[in-house]
Amino acid sequence: MFSMNISSILGEFSIRQNTTILPEKRPKIDFSRRKTAENMDLLEGFDPNIELQTSHGIHHLYNFMNSANFFSRFIRNFDNFKETDFLFVCCRYVLTQIEKFTRGVPDHFEILAFRKDDIIYIGCDRSMITRKVLTEQSKLSIFSGLKFGKCLTTGDWSNLTDTHSIIRHIRIINHQTNSAHSVICSSTVRAFDNNSEPIEIHVKRDRKSFQHCIREWSFGARLSGSSKIIFGIRNENYKITKISETRSIRTDHSSALNMISEVLTMIAKLIENEKCVAVKPNFETQDMEFEKVDISYMNKSEQW
Repeated sequence: MFSMNISSILGEFSIRQNTTILPEKRPKIDFSRRKTAENMDLLEGFDPNIELQTSHGIHHLYNFMNSANFFSRFIRNFDNFKETDFLFVCCRYVLTQIEKFTRGVPDHFEILAFRKDDIIYIGCDRSMITRKVLTEQSKLSIFSGLKFGKCLTTGDWSNLTDTHSIIRHIRIINHQTNSAHSVICSSTVRAFDNNSEPIEIHVKRDRKSFQHCIREWSFGARLSGSSKIIFGIRNENYKITKISETRSIRTDHSSALNMISEVLTMIAKLIENEKCVAVKPNFETQDMEFEKVDISYMNKSEQW
């Protein structure tokens, strides 16, 4: 996502591994009230000709949260899979960069994101918009949904059910520091299963880079909240010769430790042919809650 700071972008689980004595009265942080919607340009400050993301004044989300003591450090350095200092960055109307690993060598790709009123909106891969002319339709598609950008700029969420974009609003509460954070994730999904859960579907012809693609697809599914990924291999005649399925991270009341362990196990299976070894790290936990937030208030055109 890839970023191992998964807890900042996925939701609906709680961490209660350590017993902590908390104050009887906690300041309640209300995220249900938002400022009046403003007309804003999603591409403000974005110059496709600028190659260096530092030219866009990136704000480092992971370091920010770490310096604020919001999260303890979940992931340690371990054999052949090192947590880098540049894990996940997010800023207002600018490019972000996420570290991923291909055959043990660091590689990079960029996603778009912006931050407003303490809410982080996560967008799509920059490669989707590396074109000379950006149409109005492509501008709306930048944030991974044909209507997601329009909803943000107009505050009108009435037609949200008509789009294939998945919106998730996650509230993260740290009871030790009496602080909270709100994150909205969006991503385009390809289909829904019988339980109306989103599915990412991918097919590729080249077997050589297939493992690399699975990792990248898995990262995209984490952003969208898809419960599983279906991927296949097709031959020269476009006939699918193999179909496999892998589940993305479950976010329904499972603990963060089990979630991260599942991720590491999946990574180990995906990269075992690349002579990389993933081992379970040591964890430190805090008393936190990750809750799904009711976004019904966003249906009002005056607030979001």
